[in-house]
Amino acid sequence: MELLFHMGLMITLSAVFMYITHKLKQPILLGYILAGIVLGPFGLNIINDQAEIIAVGELGVAFLLFSAGIEIDIRNLISSGVKVIVTGIIQIILCFMFGYLLLQMLGFNQVISLHFGLLIAFSSTMIATKILVDKDETSSLHGRIIITLLILQDILAIIALLFIGNLSSININKINDVITNTEILVGIVISLVLVMPKILEYSAKDKRLLYMTSLAVLFLMLGIVTYLGFSLGIGGFLAGFILANTMFKSNIRAEMKPLREFFAAIFFVSLGIQFNPVVLLHSAGLFSGLLILTSLIKPLMLIIAFVMLGYGLRNALLIGLLMGQSSEFSFILAKIGLSTGQFGQDTYSLIISTVVVSILITPYYATVSRKMYNIIKNRFRKWRSSFIRVVGHPANKPKHMKDHVIIVGAHRIGKSIIEHFKKKADVICVEHDPEILKELKKEGTYHIYGDITNEEILKELDIHKAAIIFLMIPDIDDQLFVVDNVKKNSKNTVIIGRAHDKYDALKLYAHGIDYVIVPEYVSSTNTVHMIDRILKNKKEWKKHREKHIKELKERMY
Repeated sequence: MELLFHMGLMITLSAVFMYITHKLKQPILLGYILAGIVLGPFGLNIINDQAEIIAVGELGVAFLLFSAGIEIDIRNLISSGVKVIVTGIIQIILCFMFGYLLLQMLGFNQVISLHFGLLIAFSSTMIATKILVDKDETSSLHGRIIITLLILQDILAIIALLFIGNLSSININKINDVITNTEILVGIVISLVLVMPKILEYSAKDKRLLYMTSLAVLFLMLGIVTYLGFSLGIGGFLAGFILANTMFKSNIRAEMKPLREFFAAIFFVSLGIQFNPVVLLHSAGLFSGLLILTSLIKPLMLIIAFVMLGYGLRNALLIGLLMGQSSEFSFILAKIGLSTGQFGQDTYSLIISTVVVSILITPYYATVSRKMYNIIKNRFRKWRSSFIRVVGHPANKPKHMKDHVIIVGAHRIGKSIIEHFKKKADVICVEHDPEILKELKKEGTYHIYGDITNEEILKELDIHKAAIIFLMIPDIDDQLFVVDNVKKNSKNTVIIGRAHDKYDALKLYAHGIDYVIVPEYVSSTNTVHMIDRILKNKKEWKKHREKHIKELKERMY
């Protein structure tokens, strides 16, 4: 009963702090962590049973890793390219070595050094993915690369978890036991991967049955890994992986979302309870070093690597910043290290506190990423080659850059627009995804690699002479930049934007954009034909614009 009472307090107080952080326009994660600090030993000291806190936290992370596992698609991992995968492996190795060597230099033993190396090496799947989902950027170039890197890290982290618990007392018998249990676990997973599609095909006839079947797989795997001596987190991850290989993964993910949010709150509140400012004061130097490696050096490594690979500064910056934290796997690794006597309570608290602070930094990184990009872009103008590169066939370049159609972002709706307007006008596409650029090259579409907020790109496009500009990119700030720039210098250019939701759409309308496509409400094919009809009678723009604004405002109530 005491456990249920404590969980009730955790949820209630986290809801209170969520209201406060939302009002102050701060990340919700901060509310969870603050709720934990208030309930813990350094607050009201209501929850102080270490075993209970760790148990609740591990259950929370099992559900989080279930969500991570269900996102895994090995085909997407392979299709992301050798360059991305190799870069991800090199980053993991280098970050691990930095952490490991730092602890060795400070006189710690190899087992503790190994734990801190892994702390630095891996990033949080849940945090990075949540930010991408909230911004509707999971299918963007940087979003796909981040997800690929996270999947790679998750797989390697699971392998680390399988063996980390036996480091303090390695012997032949234990090694044989781990290998045998791992073989059994792999056999069970393969068997379930093969049979689950048929089982789910039947259970999908009823949403409740599908939901309960998914939960049954999760708790079955939690029971199996516990029996075999592995962490609950491994069970959660593998359960998600088993269900990820079925056609019903999207339905399952949607059905499990409320439960995931509940246990996410429990997990982060439990981290807040374990946050120990005293340990940080006593180990300020080591904590600062770990935080610098995790939140500064690791992002910088990724930024430099992806700029050198030709993905552009903007993408590289987003990739690096969104992966600049420690992973939820660190919680499980720390729990294993504490329970097996590999290190004491102070080291455990230091690991947890590093995880907490690094995770809290990430939402702020996401907020300031655009400002950082603009600062770097303006300070280092000699790097222009990383911002703009004309890669279209010169023969396909429009002869007269006037009354042409500019399409910014050839993904999703952009492709339909290109196919339609190529038959009627000169089309220029601005894109920074190398895969899409290859497709445009094959099709003979004139295209430019770069960032639409760059002044040289705007000059190259003769943007103020364009008949229509389609802004099919998810970043609202980038769209606003173009709208403000064009509307000051051209009254005839029609600008059509794209918004993730009604709030962003109304924001674009407030800046004078002519029309906003909201994919949630309309398909790409219907959108193209609707725009084509309106273009034949430009007087209709104002009428359709006002009608759309009215509809969007009505949806808000």
